[in-house]
Amino acid sequence: MAISANTIVHYTEEFKSILEILESSSFKLSYCSERIKTRGSQSFSFAVAMVSFCDIPFTDYKKHFASTKGKKLGYYGDYGIGLTKKWAKKNGLNPVFYIDTNSYAGTALRKSVESYYTNGSINQLEAFFNEETTKFACFTKNYEGELYRKGLLKDSKYKFYDEREWRYVPQGKDLAKHGDYCMLDNKEYLSDKQNFTGKINRYELKFSIDDISYIIVKDENEIPILINTLSKYFTENDKLKILFTKIITSEQIINDF
Repeated sequence: MAISANTIVHYTEEFKSILEILESSSFKLSYCSERIKTRGSQSFSFAVAMVSFCDIPFTDYKKHFASTKGKKLGYYGDYGIGLTKKWAKKNGLNPVFYIDTNSYAGTALRKSVESYYTNGSINQLEAFFNEETTKFACFTKNYEGELYRKGLLKDSKYKFYDEREWRYVPQGKDLAKHGDYCMLDNKEYLSDKQNFTGKINRYELKFSIDDISYIIVKDENEIPILINTLSKYFTENDKLKILFTKIITSEQIINDF
């Protein structure tokens, strides 16, 4: 059995979110606050413009679903859309770098980020080094740590490594043209969250009908609505018929895999 899948999945908690993604054939970027803990009980925080996905096979999905038949099983939504790894690679997505709290790699990265935001640059070489190094921070997450959902602590020792997350983070130079940033100081972001969120939402990560591996909904009652939406926004009949066969429910996954 494969450890990773040939598809990466974007999870969401609401059916309407899946419909909106399919209607626009795109994912809207959003900022996500990250806090990376490092050696000596030190940490650094930042907000990253991203779209995130998981790279896990069906057999391991059930722990991530929010619920089924009224039972709480996981921390993420019961809805998802899977895209091919080919699409992911074409669009520059990359697996997250997981950092153990006690690793020296985390300390080195923390010092680079702190230098970039607080000390300025002595010369062009240092400026280049700091800027390029901090790009790695956009793809980092602790191996294990506290998991918060909607501001509430759900697990104090959640193993993020099990998610095998992939991320799309836009090129900073593309955002800079419009005065936006792929990474923000977390305090700055939280002080004006609504404004920053509104600005980054205008950027999209596009996909086509050929890129979709499967669509996950919570139960069978939602499938007719989904089919009507797909029929409205995708007009290639042969491809649409194939796409209908790629619809699966979270309850099927939990019961059958």
